Formats: sequence, C-alpha cells, structure tokens
Amino acid sequence: MEFNPNEHQHLRYNPLKGDWILVSPHRALRPWSGQVEQPQVEIVPEFDPKNPLCPGVKRSSGIVTPQYKSTYTLVLPKRQVQRFTDLDKKQKEALAAALKAIVAKYDNIFKCTFPYSMGWHGAPTGEKFKESLPYWTFHGCYYPPLLRSATVKKFMVGYEMLAQAQRDITPESAAALIKEQSEVRFSDK
Repeated sequence: MEFNPNEHQHLRYNPLKGDWILVSPHRALRPWSGQVEQPQVEIVPEFDPKNPLCPGVKRSSGIVTPQYKSTYTLVLPKRQVQRFTDLDKKQKEALAAALKAIVAKYDNIFKCTFPYSMGWHGAPTGEKFKESLPYWTFHGCYYPPLLRSATVKKFMVGYEMLAQAQRDITPESAAALIKEQSEVRFSDK
C-alpha cells in the first residue's frame, strides 16, 4: 500500500518548538462514542459598558480605556521580527486585521464561537532587550480544542500528555479548511 499522509499515521517536525508531532488522520474517520456537547451560539455585543477592556470604560485603577487605534496581534511575519516592538504602526494594524480574519475563519468552521488558546513567542526582553537574537522569530500559536466537530472536543490526554502530542488532521488539511472559510464571521452575514 502506498503511503498517503492524509490517511496514514506519521511524524511531523515542528521547527518552532523543536518537537515531533504524531499525525494520525485515520483517527478522525473512526465513529465517536464519547461525550458530545451542544454548540453554544453566543451573541457578543460590540460594546459592553461593564467590560473594562472596552474603549471609554473606566478600569479598576481609575484609568479610562483608550479608543483602540491599533491592536497588538500577530501571525508569522513576512520578514524577520524578533519582538513585537520591532513592528511599525502599519504592520500592527495589518496584524490586527489578520487576527480578526483568523478568528472569524475558526468560528466559521463549525458555526460556533470557537474556543482556543493562543500565545506569543518572541525574543527575550529585560537585560537582553538590546541584543540582536536573530534565531528568534516573533510569532503567535493557536491551540484549538475543536478538531472533529462543534460538539466533540479534542483534549490532550493519556498518551499525549505523558509521551507525544498527536493530531487527527494533517497541517495541509487544516490549512485548506481554514483557507476556504470566509473572513466574515458566520453570525455577521
């Protein structure tokens, strides 16, 4: 039988983390008999006067949250960037737009508010702030738990927690799925 990365288990190297990830696309084809949850459709107001992160709302410190002229977000940059502070205003605005589009695409996959964890990795600051560290690339990582459906969550458990991370979908399949989604959130259409 000829190897097919969309059907057969294999390892992929993640150069950003230096880890090997077990990709097991055949797992997504098995029938599911575990927990199934109802997707939550949440209407989120554009402005919440009780949310101290909304522009114009007073924070507990007494400071009023400013009108956001730029938003600090990131996907992998087109040029080498070590830290967020390396970005100019135009790049920050472009990244804000990119993040909004990515989140809308995630929401559109299963037509629900898509839960995810996201984190930033960049060159050290503090004492090393002025140092050039060309081996660092500032980037953001998303870790979505919904890989099968809106009602079946994917958690790292057992083997994955103690031995090796495992994914049910290839990076190419995930990229194609995300790419085909609209940048307009399903509930805003």
